[in-house]
Amino acid sequence: AGLQTITFEGTSPTIQNFSGGATVSNSMNFVVSSSSILDMGTSSVTGGGSFTTNNLSELRLGSLDSDGPLQTTGLGGNIQVSGTQTYSSGTHIVFNGGSSQSIGSDYPSNTGINLIIENANNVSLVGDVIIGGDLTLSSGNLIVGTNQLTLQGSITPNANFIDVGPASDIVIYGTSAFGTFPFTGAETLNNFTFDRSSQTVDFEADITINGELALTNGSLDFSGQTLTLTGTKSGSGSLLANSSSTLTITGSGALGTVQFGVSGNTLGTLNLNRTGSGSVTSGSSLNIGTALNLTNGDFNNTGQTLTMIN
Repeated sequence: AGLQTITFEGTSPTIQNFSGGATVSNSMNFVVSSSSILDMGTSSVTGGGSFTTNNLSELRLGSLDSDGPLQTTGLGGNIQVSGTQTYSSGTHIVFNGGSSQSIGSDYPSNTGINLIIENANNVSLVGDVIIGGDLTLSSGNLIVGTNQLTLQGSITPNANFIDVGPASDIVIYGTSAFGTFPFTGAETLNNFTFDRSSQTVDFEADITINGELALTNGSLDFSGQTLTLTGTKSGSGSLLANSSSTLTITGSGALGTVQFGVSGNTLGTLNLNRTGSGSVTSGSSLNIGTALNLTNGDFNNTGQTLTMIN
């Protein structure tokens, strides 16, 4: 005979709860039905069966395991089955622990799986994480640390933040509108990649990128802010700025080609201090309203128009 199945059913406001840190075990399959809500608390399901969520289901996870509530090894967290874990597109996964939680590389990377942070004590990456659906920060911040965070959907920050550091990598791809990246304030990060054709990511704080700025497709708008690049720039995407923007290029060697969009090709100040045969190539026309400071390095403007408008 095949394994028995426990199915969790109940649409909002009905919630199926596991409480008291209990463990449900034995060789059986666990299924969260479409549109149903299962709140695991700190409890776990284990055994030799599988665990499956269906479209529009909501899985609430309170495990404080240092490797995260979801682990494919089945050795920790809320879901500890040794069989297959399947999280269907349209699933909402909620981190709602009673203190700070971790999210690791075992978090499901499938397209359309939405992550909701409902933890005022914050959730920290302990590995590279791909969020294939939308990210909602209902309460608490998502802390990237020394890892890579990849975002395929939209972000709804609700006055919360994605906290990055000098070793953090951010990758944004997909097709939908993105909007403002919710930095905590002036931040420094390692690599930043944006790959959304005809879409724009907005920086509303002063940002330093020490590694690669890869604008594969789309635009980065830093109007009113200072963008500092110390590494390299790649891709055919454009920068957007205004007369209150400052672009500072430091570091050493060749930066690459910097191009501005037609509707955002005005800067307040451009600072170039690039040592060791440092250079930057202009890939578009550019207007500068306040100052052009060429301390070190070559500004290659061949075939383009540079206009001082002050």
